[in-house]
Amino acid sequence: MVEKNPITNKPAKRNGGKPGAKPAVVTAPLKGLGGGPDWKPRQAATDVAVGDIVRLRKPHPCGSFDWKVVRIGADIGLTCIGCEHRVLLTRAEFEKRFKNYLVRASQSPTPALETVETR
Repeated sequence: MVEKNPITNKPAKRNGGKPGAKPAVVTAPLKGLGGGPDWKPRQAATDVAVGDIVRLRKPHPCGSFDWKVVRIGADIGLTCIGCEHRVLLTRAEFEKRFKNYLVRASQSPTPALETVETR
């Protein structure tokens, strides 16, 4: 039986026709990388700001998934919404655990400036 390349559907070349060459690697296309009817792009966590309230993938021991961003720098400082415990996560760890934004600091309501007329 001739083995076929699952991508091109042609017979797989094992050694490229050259003596002593290493066999070619045959890979199948990756499945589950989006494109389905319920696929949604992930929100980027790189534009996080102080005051944002975010949801992370792993719960805090108190049971809360929600955190308030209190510090931005090389590390990201977070305060647990449930018990007010503060933690520092590296940006890489924050990106990995980030799920979505609950409240953006730029979208939070700000008091309107009132103009006072004097006579």
